[in-house]
Amino acid sequence: PGGRMVASFLEHDGNPTRWRIFTDSAHAAATGNGPLNTFVHRDWWPLWAQHAGLVVDDIKGADEAFASAPHDVPLDDGTVVPAGTQAALGQSVVVLRRV
Repeated sequence: PGGRMVASFLEHDGNPTRWRIFTDSAHAAATGNGPLNTFVHRDWWPLWAQHAGLVVDDIKGADEAFASAPHDVPLDDGTVVPAGTQAALGQSVVVLRRV
């Protein structure tokens, strides 16, 4: 009891960037090249949790700023997320707890 599991996941949420990840992933699967990404709908987590003896404590969307940067974090586009700033991870996150 009390154990926790944290998982990040990709979901279809209307964001064009994640749609591109989806189409790139479909192409990679068809050609056998690249990583195999799986998209999961957030509504599935409570069902999976129930069958595993877990409960969903929290779900954050990919664009929700909730993680505090421990230090300045440079991004691919050259911008920097300053230390202490709440930032989004770019993937959705679920926290499950054993009951």
